[in-house]
Amino acid sequence: MVPRRSRLAVRRHHKVVVVLAVSIALVVSAIGIDSASASTRSQLAVSLNPDRSSAARLNGSTVKGKIYVFVRSSKTLKKVDFYLDSPRRTKQPPAKTDKQTPFDLAGTAADGTARAFDTSKLADGSHTIRAVMTSRDGTTSTRRGHFKVHNGGVKPTLSPSPTSTTNAPAPAATGPAATTTAPAATTTATTTTAAAPSPTITTTTATPVSNAQPVTKVLTIVEENHSLEEMKAGMPFLYSLAQRFSYANNYVAIRHPSLPNYLAIAGGDTFGVTDDAGPASHPLSSQSVFGQAIAQGRTAGVYAESMSGNCTQSGNGGYAVKHNPWPYFVDERALCNVFDTPETEFAVAVGANALPNAGLLIPNLCNDAHDCSLGTADGWLKNRLPNILASSDFTSGKLAVVVTADEDDNTSGNKVLTVVLHASLDGSHKVVSTALTHYSLSRFYSQTTGASPLRKAAAAPDMAEAFGLTVGPTTP
Repeated sequence: MVPRRSRLAVRRHHKVVVVLAVSIALVVSAIGIDSASASTRSQLAVSLNPDRSSAARLNGSTVKGKIYVFVRSSKTLKKVDFYLDSPRRTKQPPAKTDKQTPFDLAGTAADGTARAFDTSKLADGSHTIRAVMTSRDGTTSTRRGHFKVHNGGVKPTLSPSPTSTTNAPAPAATGPAATTTAPAATTTATTTTAAAPSPTITTTTATPVSNAQPVTKVLTIVEENHSLEEMKAGMPFLYSLAQRFSYANNYVAIRHPSLPNYLAIAGGDTFGVTDDAGPASHPLSSQSVFGQAIAQGRTAGVYAESMSGNCTQSGNGGYAVKHNPWPYFVDERALCNVFDTPETEFAVAVGANALPNAGLLIPNLCNDAHDCSLGTADGWLKNRLPNILASSDFTSGKLAVVVTADEDDNTSGNKVLTVVLHASLDGSHKVVSTALTHYSLSRFYSQTTGASPLRKAAAAPDMAEAFGLTVGPTTP
């Protein structure tokens, strides 16, 4: 039997533990931190109020006018560098460095409120803010917020946040904070009206914008020799875009090895080719989607990284002609000699918002994951796709970007990840299960230039229809 004195000690200890646990729970409740918010205190947040009340995630929000962007308070952070529409690997200085908590994109006023960031200085469309956070121990981490600017009169729509508590030292607006209820995979939207005269904020899941502008330009980027699941796991940047926009989970390449798949995309057929030999071995007297576009009065362009000159017909360095289909179409050699160029021309076209109607961007043998890792290929895309997505070609809805793989590595039935990026799909999180192939992509090219699909592409499942995209007119 336990002595009475010991039993009393245990009871007193038990009471202390219970009281302490209740006290901690009350304190945590009072400061608005729970298990969900503790892991997201350093997320990028946006509010319509300078006191940062009724804040939500920046990622997935549509905003207009003056907004207040900040990183939620954390005692472990020393500073935050904010980058606007800047690729990760860049020497560009940050748009703002804030060393005061809470860390505000536009700085903090003397009274502790946030200064406004004026979105009217940005073009309407998709933008990204990247926050590089430096902790007091010197370690860094990064948060990104993909958002849309629409100053044409729409009501701001902010993305749901796991916690919408106020992080400013200034007094919070009266009324309950916006909350999100998420049983299973659904989200229940709630509406909170902030202190007047701020507009009502409706938290909701992201919805795609209207596809009023038909797709008249297609740019395809082809990765090498990896399956759907391998690309999802090994290319986090690309897969994050896939989840934000859309991707196909039942897209199957035509056959092995590489070349027949590129010919299927460019010509709607493999033309009986079963190897990777060069154009001298497989001269094709046929029309490609590139020649077809030009015949329709449109434009075409192929950009091949590490290619030494226009329409090069043999491999050199990191360039592989088997990944560049246009040189095989000998009847279009004159066009290929002009419009099949080294990748150095690509940045010029993006900067001028002058990408062609039928475009193909070819990484070299390292950057397409043929000879190097998927991580290398993902980093290559990360250095290029943000500029493409920020171009008016893309934000206007004219351009659709397709990232796919020529084939898998013989492990998954040739099923590959195919991502479709278009302004109308931004935030749609769309997963397409239609059985698509490279012939479907060839058909998509022809449809956007107002031409009839070539060869086997004519009977292929409609890629535009599967992704809910309106394509270009039927006449030039």
